[in-house]
Amino acid sequence: LAAAPPPLLRDAAAVVRGRGTGVPVLTIRVTVGGVPLSADVCCAGQLGSMRDAVIFRHMIARNPQLCVLLQLLKRWLRLRGVPSSCEGGYPQVFWMRLAARTFQQAASSESQRGGGGGGADVRGSASATAAAAVATTPGSCQVARAALEAGSSRREPLLGAASRLLDQLKGFCAEWSVWLPGWGDILNLVGEDPSPPLKRLAAGVYGATTLLCLRELRLMAEAKEEMSPVPLHQHLCPTEAGFWATFLIPGPGCEAGQPAAAGDQASGAVELVAGYVWHCAGPAEGVRQCVCPTCCCTSTDNVAAQSGGAAASRITAVKAAADMPSHGGGGSCDGIGAALPRWQTPYEFLSRRDSEWMLWVEECSVTEASGNSQDAPRSFVLSPPHFVALLPGDPMASEAAAAELAQLRALLAEPATRAALPAAYPLYRYSRRALMS
Repeated sequence: LAAAPPPLLRDAAAVVRGRGTGVPVLTIRVTVGGVPLSADVCCAGQLGSMRDAVIFRHMIARNPQLCVLLQLLKRWLRLRGVPSSCEGGYPQVFWMRLAARTFQQAASSESQRGGGGGGADVRGSASATAAAAVATTPGSCQVARAALEAGSSRREPLLGAASRLLDQLKGFCAEWSVWLPGWGDILNLVGEDPSPPLKRLAAGVYGATTLLCLRELRLMAEAKEEMSPVPLHQHLCPTEAGFWATFLIPGPGCEAGQPAAAGDQASGAVELVAGYVWHCAGPAEGVRQCVCPTCCCTSTDNVAAQSGGAAASRITAVKAAADMPSHGGGGSCDGIGAALPRWQTPYEFLSRRDSEWMLWVEECSVTEASGNSQDAPRSFVLSPPHFVALLPGDPMASEAAAAELAQLRALLAEPATRAALPAAYPLYRYSRRALMS
């Protein structure tokens, strides 16, 4: 028989937080002597989260400008819709550790050159605080110029600090746009002892998702002005057929998913194809719902409608809130009004790591970089791990789709990128459940 709970826990309430954003956290709430108390329960195997929190608090206390860079990085991830862990991409701690380690290496190199301090160090100053507020505001450069238009005497220091931080982030993105740590690579910080969990941060992310991340990093590194948010749900793999997309598959001779030998990287270890998905099938429990502001407000309105109108609809409030960030985390909500009437339920998507679902794809007639047409386009039965990104249409008829396809192919054609890219998900690998359905 199970033991009776302690007296203090008999009236406790359990709440699960973070279902759609990462590792769920169980919180126990109880009132003792009229004082509300809460405790987060850390499950076995999740002690790494506590270690990461302690390490980052220590680093930010020593380097306040690192906090600003991490905020800029997180804002960029939301702005561009870079796949998160629940969407089948890299976990957020992967990007934070990558940024922190790159920051440490840059600071160490600068100190070795004797250039420490100087204008790049904004720790402990009033300009650092102001720069953080400016840099984390949507449209940072434009907002900074508008806020300082009145002629403040601190205009140049503030703009200079914000500009330096943005340039530093772009420098980091330029370095990461060539390669990203892969399976088994340890993402320990300088001075931190390596541990086995740090090897698993990139596990399960195949070449298709990595290629998309490299493309977004390259765009950020080469951006001349403020980047705009990606369209809503642009990088999510849909559950309903009827869309154009790009897929990364193993090249000839590598169908089993094994990477080619070192000398064969340029001979087609992977292949990027564009195709039309005309059918999708898989278990219903693999379907996930988006948690962007648009979809959350749709869910709230559905609940309000089911309760007989007792709760006020929040859709009207969202349409009026022009400053609420969209899925990409930007500063506009212009697409919400047009998107809400189309959806009765939140947008449903598939995780990029879900191998239970199958996508029937008919390849676009133009598959070669030279633009040569094939007589018989190929047909595939792929999985979400092959999915790179959606296309706005048929590359043969849409200039925007053709440009995006050419951009991805140009990045994949670079020898350094092709050599460092993780292996593509194998072809013809289906689960027993999928084969018997």
